[in-house]
Amino acid sequence: MSARSIVIIRAAGERTESACIEAVSRQARGWLGVEVVRERPFWKALSKSIGIACRAETRWAVCVDADVLVRNGCLERAIVEASQCRHGFFMLNFRVLDRLMGGEVSGGLHLYSGKLLRQALELLPQVESALRPENALCAKMAERGYPTVRSKYLVGLHDFEQYYRDIYRKMFVKANKMGALLPYLFARCNQEKNRIEHRVALAGLIDGIAAGAAGRRASLNVAYYREMADRVLSEAGIAERGPLTAFDATRVDEVVDSFVPDELYRAHRSMLAADGEVCWFGQDAPWTAKFVRRVRKALQRRLEALERRLGGSA
Repeated sequence: MSARSIVIIRAAGERTESACIEAVSRQARGWLGVEVVRERPFWKALSKSIGIACRAETRWAVCVDADVLVRNGCLERAIVEASQCRHGFFMLNFRVLDRLMGGEVSGGLHLYSGKLLRQALELLPQVESALRPENALCAKMAERGYPTVRSKYLVGLHDFEQYYRDIYRKMFVKANKMGALLPYLFARCNQEKNRIEHRVALAGLIDGIAAGAAGRRASLNVAYYREMADRVLSEAGIAERGPLTAFDATRVDEVVDSFVPDELYRAHRSMLAADGEVCWFGQDAPWTAKFVRRVRKALQRRLEALERRLGGSA
């Protein structure tokens, strides 16, 4: 199954980039390939990733964010789950153990159905200005009858061992796009304030809220945040982390297997890791998807028949 699959790592200078590439490459031997995409802002990386997968004519395209440290065997497990899924999905979304959020959240590893990627490529211009382009693209595909399926499988660690600048940026953006979670994020950062990561995260959260109140939208360009993050680190007397020169991959499984969520996370779990298997992004029940697909196929057949008639009469 995996021999007809491709892995695309989406990188933006994360501290864990090399460790991510090494672990993914080790698991993807015998696949169609492992590609690394470094385009910025994110919608360009998304566009290039889908383009690569289209040209590869892959059955499954697995996109892994470079801030994820994957657990052993997770790629093959993802392919098996996709092959056994009873839903005609566009994206199968997995879970990660998130350092800043304090538990499991959706994201980090996204598996796409290769046969639907050309449709997605056509829709990309409509979502490139969205704050969450990938989420917006999935919503567009749901309108066409292809939902996102949420897996409960935890593929690895997210936002562990990251640069403090990146932590600041991520929380700044979260302040703009996760309004409903702001009370939880504040509580999480305050509870973990003895950790440098969460002190930096709190600064990013506060600055992001202030920017939103002033009408400034969070940029998806990584470089936009460098000066602000450096100011925060300097004022707090925090030295930036150096490159991650070595990482023991066995630690990922150890951390995942030993993790126990605290009371704060458990109280907000339904908001952080939704249990619903199929996500329609506000669309109607599954029968609507089947109807939409039937209509699209019928129209396509009529167009093809018309083209043949016109071609025959020429």
